[in-house]
Amino acid sequence: MNKQMKLANNYRVTLNTLVQVLSESIKGLAKDVGGFAVFRKKAPMKIMVVGRSGSGKDTLANILKDTYGYSQLYSTTTRPRRTPDESTHVFVTEEEANQMTERVAETVIDGYQYFATKGQFEECDIYLIDPRGLDCVCKNAPDTPLYVVYVEASQETRLRRAKARAADPELAEKVFYSRQTSEDAQFTEFEALIKDREAFQKVYPTTRRLRVLANDNDDISNIQAFAQMLDWEVNK
Repeated sequence: MNKQMKLANNYRVTLNTLVQVLSESIKGLAKDVGGFAVFRKKAPMKIMVVGRSGSGKDTLANILKDTYGYSQLYSTTTRPRRTPDESTHVFVTEEEANQMTERVAETVIDGYQYFATKGQFEECDIYLIDPRGLDCVCKNAPDTPLYVVYVEASQETRLRRAKARAADPELAEKVFYSRQTSEDAQFTEFEALIKDREAFQKVYPTTRRLRVLANDNDDISNIQAFAQMLDWEVNK
C-alpha cells in the first residue's frame, strides 16, 4: 500500500484512480492514445460500421480508436492496393485467400474478395462492413451482440469527398460511379430496412442497438459527439 501511495503522490493522481488503472490493466487491454496508456476491456458489443464509400466510416472508426482505445478489424481482401502505402486492409493473393476458409464474414465487390477470419473478428471491437457481410456475421457469430451504425451521406457529398482525396479526380469519379452500381445491389434494401426497426431486427437478429449517423457536412465535431455517445451506450 505504501508503494501505491508513493506512486499516487509522484504522479499527482488519487489512490482510487491508480487502483482503477491497475485493475483495468489486468482485466483489459492497453493501448497508447495521445501519449497516454488507455486501458480498456474488450467492448461488450461488436461495433459494426456500415456505410457507402465516402460516407465517413473511416473517420468514425479513427475517432473511436484514437480517443477511446477501441481496436479495429482490417478485413482481408484480394484487391490491389489503391496507393503504395495503403494499410486499411490485409492484402492477399487469390491463392492465399482461398486457403483462409474459417471466415465470419465475406463479400465480393467489383470481383474482389473481402472477408474476415474468425480470429480477426474475435480480437476486434470495430468492423467496417457492408450489408452482406453483416448478414454473414449474424449467421456465423450468433452469440455475439452487435451495435450497428449506419453512416449516411448523400451521393453528392460522397462523390465530392472521393474526388478531393484522389490524385486523379477524373479517375476517382469513374471509380465512384462503378462502385455505386455495385453498392446499390445491397445497400438499397438495407437502407429501406433502416426505416423499419422491427424488420431490421428480423434480418439482423443479433443487433442490440441500431444508430444512424447523418454525415453530410464536414464538421468533425458531429462525428466526435456521436462517438462519445456510442462509447457510453456500448459500455453502460
